[in-house]
Amino acid sequence: MAYVKSAMLRAAVDLRVPDAIHHRGGAATLSDIAAEVGIQPAKVSHLHRLMRALTILGIFSVDQGPHDDATNMHYKFTPPSRLLVGDSSCTQSPIVRVLVDPLSLTALCSIGEWFTDERASALTLFEVAHGCTREEMTAKKGTRGMFNAGMVSDNRLLMETIIRDHCNIFEGVTSLVDASGAHGATAEAIAKAFPHINCTVLDLPHAIAGAPAISNV
Repeated sequence: MAYVKSAMLRAAVDLRVPDAIHHRGGAATLSDIAAEVGIQPAKVSHLHRLMRALTILGIFSVDQGPHDDATNMHYKFTPPSRLLVGDSSCTQSPIVRVLVDPLSLTALCSIGEWFTDERASALTLFEVAHGCTREEMTAKKGTRGMFNAGMVSDNRLLMETIIRDHCNIFEGVTSLVDASGAHGATAEAIAKAFPHINCTVLDLPHAIAGAPAISNV
């Protein structure tokens, strides 16, 4: 039942709970969060259950009020939830929406078929479940923008970590090609940190459509 945990994380992202806590200076009561995200009054008790579950999972922390009074509990960030604040440069909320998506979860229900059906031997799990590739599905559903945003957010965090902790791997590099680089988030980070590296992004026309102009790329 681990998928339920992922669904609760997706709910927190969709409700913008991390943003609500951020707007309250990093500590927010249940009523603060409910007011910030527009929870219906009749469902505040359900929000309390969601927050309690997310706290147990370590997504948020909580300072208990006297007598365990839920109205005086203050929810705070943990390292994972700090990465979910929407206006953070390395926010991971977009990739959560991509990974915890009905289409992805439905594909997981086809694992048995993928293993046993000979016709599925040359197909991905996603293709077995939906009859098309993820790229084709995003075009059909009009969700390519969401998918690209997820990839960009994931790449930004990854590249920030690599450049900060392992910058030596770029020593002596003068040119770099990012194949399937989409909107060029990876190349942008490298070009910004190492202006002497000539970065090029290669991808299909529809993948780079709408990509912003990036200096040195």
